[in-house]
Amino acid sequence: MHPSDLALLVASDELGTGKGPFPLDRVRMQKAIFLLTQRGPRAWKTLYQYEPYNWGPYSGALASDLNRLVQDDLLAVRDVPQNRYGSYQATGLAAGRTRTARAECTPEELAFIKSVRDYVTSKSFANLLKEVYAEYPEFATKSRFTG
Repeated sequence: MHPSDLALLVASDELGTGKGPFPLDRVRMQKAIFLLTQRGPRAWKTLYQYEPYNWGPYSGALASDLNRLVQDDLLAVRDVPQNRYGSYQATGLAAGRTRTARAECTPEELAFIKSVRDYVTSKSFANLLKEVYAEYPEFATKSRFTG
């Protein structure tokens, strides 16, 4: 699987739109992919390298991939009231890549991706960071979060 295909799957409505009231914004996408690479199949562990940053685990390569996916019209950033970052959503142009990526995943892996998206969209910013920091304290060392 190409690393950015994991982000396309997370942002794809084909796996559901996320249970929670919170948007799949930049921070939640970073945390979703982080959790998938930490808890998912061994092959996913090397897709992105993470370092401690302002809001916990951060991958510059993932940020670049997300920007490239937006530039290539595979991801869109939808405006969300009272959220300066918007929400990622896979576009119709991404359908072929998400279909291929889905085919490379087991049903269990697809269910796991959906559960992680549901998780990150169900948590407030503060609660998401607290929970990620509690499990991965080594990524909280440079955090600007004080909650």
